[in-house]
Amino acid sequence: MQIGMDQDSGKAPKLEMTFDINILEHLGLRMYTSLPAVVAEFVANSWDAGAREVKVTVPQIAAITPSYAVKIEDDGCGMTAGEVNEKFLVVGRARRLEERTDIVKVDEQERKVMGSKGIGKLAGFGVAGRVAMTTTRNSHFVKFVMDYDAMRQAAKEAKEQGRRVVYMPSVEAWGTTDKPNGTLVELDHLKRVLTPDVDIMRRHLARRFSVVGLQHQFRVYVNDQEILPADRELQTKCENIWKIDELIKDGKPWRVQGWIGSLLRHDTLTDEFERGIIIMARGKMIQTPTTFEQGGRGFRGMVGTAYLVGELHAEFLDEDTDEIATHRASIIWESEKGQALRDWGYEKVKKICDEWVDKRSSAKLQQIVEEPLYKERIAKLPSTERGVIDGFLKKLAAKEDTSPETVRDVAEFMATGAE
Repeated sequence: MQIGMDQDSGKAPKLEMTFDINILEHLGLRMYTSLPAVVAEFVANSWDAGAREVKVTVPQIAAITPSYAVKIEDDGCGMTAGEVNEKFLVVGRARRLEERTDIVKVDEQERKVMGSKGIGKLAGFGVAGRVAMTTTRNSHFVKFVMDYDAMRQAAKEAKEQGRRVVYMPSVEAWGTTDKPNGTLVELDHLKRVLTPDVDIMRRHLARRFSVVGLQHQFRVYVNDQEILPADRELQTKCENIWKIDELIKDGKPWRVQGWIGSLLRHDTLTDEFERGIIIMARGKMIQTPTTFEQGGRGFRGMVGTAYLVGELHAEFLDEDTDEIATHRASIIWESEKGQALRDWGYEKVKKICDEWVDKRSSAKLQQIVEEPLYKERIAKLPSTERGVIDGFLKKLAAKEDTSPETVRDVAEFMATGAE
């Protein structure tokens, strides 16, 4: 590998970024404050670059130092220095419009591009002070570093001089290489003191992408352990599952597919990110967990929303028009499609919670009926007494906050009283 020379002139390539410091702060520092969310943006970039594998490295050490770095490395197409300038360093580049396609071909299979607004490149500054990138394409590579403090200083000087902000990332190495195409992103000077939790990183990445798995020829590893479709499988923790495949509004081709489930216990999941229903498009999460709550209106079984999890796919939100907020983690609910989805979702959750009450009630009663307490004592009572007990237990079981143990205790009390 040759360091310090490029393929043409022997001079370091000149990289340049123009931006507004307010945009940097709003689209980087404030929108991306979670490390898994930031890593997810770079994983999405890898998907768009045609990568087959992405390796995320989260070092496990006692304490974080400025040199501590979280790495995301892929085997995608990589970039030349010119492409870094023309594509990556252009804040707000609308790739789909510019290239007039939203499809990438990988091994004769088509992928729909996830990126849209061209701001994911700023995500790193939400959690790190520096973002280093080494990208290789056609036996040539360039390594450059974007430093947030240096960018702020460039913005300050530009403001004082009354000119546009021009920031030149530091080019640390360039030249020819025998390494294959791909890109390595390193996030250092992290804004945290505790070492990131690898298990949380795995679960969050698994929950954010539905394209992870062999069938999509896209594998993601965290510390050399592959994320599998099973890592995002929450259905095994549910007592009831509702399959979803329906149009959300008459006269519109807006289809929602997926599933919603109710957990056996609401405290089964300790991670809040795993609770609720996520919404996806193009294989990536576009809405953080929600239960479609509107205005705090109450309904039968509303407490059941605390038990709900699920995954819905709404491709219509990211087709001809983009109905997703800038940070790609929230739907624009005020749009026509967003409003239609919210109205549909609210009614669907309301119906599911109503059914959840009946299902839990039946399950509680069935549990009592199968116990010796019922078979040997209540079932042998005269029909009048048995009917009174059955009726009371049914009403008690229908109460959302009544546990099976409470129903059993009351059943035993009433059996004793009748006897």
